[in-house]
Amino acid sequence: MWFHSMLVPLWMLALYAAGTDAAVEADTSMKSIPVRPYPGKWAAGLNHAQLRTHSLAPPYLDSDMTSRWFDFGGDTIIRTDQYIRLASDLPSQSGWVFSRIPITATNWEVEFEFSIHGKGHLHGDGLALWVTKERAQPGPVFGHADRFEGLGIFFDTYKNNRPGVVFPYVMAMMGDGQTSYDAANDGKANELGGCSV
Repeated sequence: MWFHSMLVPLWMLALYAAGTDAAVEADTSMKSIPVRPYPGKWAAGLNHAQLRTHSLAPPYLDSDMTSRWFDFGGDTIIRTDQYIRLASDLPSQSGWVFSRIPITATNWEVEFEFSIHGKGHLHGDGLALWVTKERAQPGPVFGHADRFEGLGIFFDTYKNNRPGVVFPYVMAMMGDGQTSYDAANDGKANELGGCSV
């Protein structure tokens, strides 16, 4: 990864949704979120080195209704064999899933599927995938603390102030622990790259 020089361990927030009816749906074709080793160059037929400690797959909870690998919180609802709903489509809802185990590999890949839906056309602020030095730090940036150290990938569903950009919008930000997220302009000053979806 291009940010491999960051301090480890890095903590991964699998998903955080703010005011969005977002769910990780059970899909028979997708057994988990695989993490693959990076062999130095991309090649066809790459073998998966799936890490159970960083994979979400049904059943999402252990027999005692907890998860040994992930913490869940906020307004998250878990149907053990069907989905994880981070937030319903009610006002002021937010939920999260944090990995309990740090990522110690320097090279990896994450794959995930999600859906955002609800009544009407406005579905909250969005959701984020976090890979940060700090674990489970709540705050105003898609549910995480501002001035974070690490990578944030934001799936922004609500346009605050970003002329010329169509929403929903996906963007990445590399936090240095000192720089604040540009919330007034939907992250424009912090964006490494992004696109409308």
